[in-house]
Amino acid sequence: MAAALSRTMGPMRNTMLMVAGLVLGALLGAPAGCGAVDADCGAGKQCACSGAGSCEYDCPGGDCDMSCDGLGACEFTCAGGGCDVVCSGQGSCELACPGNNCNLTCSGAGSCELTECTKDCELACATVGSCTSTCTDPSCIKN
Repeated sequence: MAAALSRTMGPMRNTMLMVAGLVLGALLGAPAGCGAVDADCGAGKQCACSGAGSCEYDCPGGDCDMSCDGLGACEFTCAGGGCDVVCSGQGSCELACPGNNCNLTCSGAGSCELTECTKDCELACATVGSCTSTCTDPSCIKN
């Protein structure tokens, strides 16, 4: 009896593990953007980070709309300036804006940081985590 039970439980267990793996893969896999992303975002384009992996977007030409709504850390660079970034995820979010005139809006649970901006940048925070800006020019706004 034990041998017969063992033969039927083995395939059933394997099937249950396969189904659990497929469900987990669907929740965290390619549709959710799982894994690391490191790419350029073109001027005037919208680029989004979602999922559980780290994400980096560079916008060398400026004027990009970028967002972060996943579990991982997001890093954005806007060398050309004029970028709008919205972070509503659970991980940390950083915008380096040496081109100036950027907006970073944070509403997630992670920390947010606006760096390398020297003028005309805005950091809007409604997050549980910390929110910091390195811009000391009076044209920069933090609220």
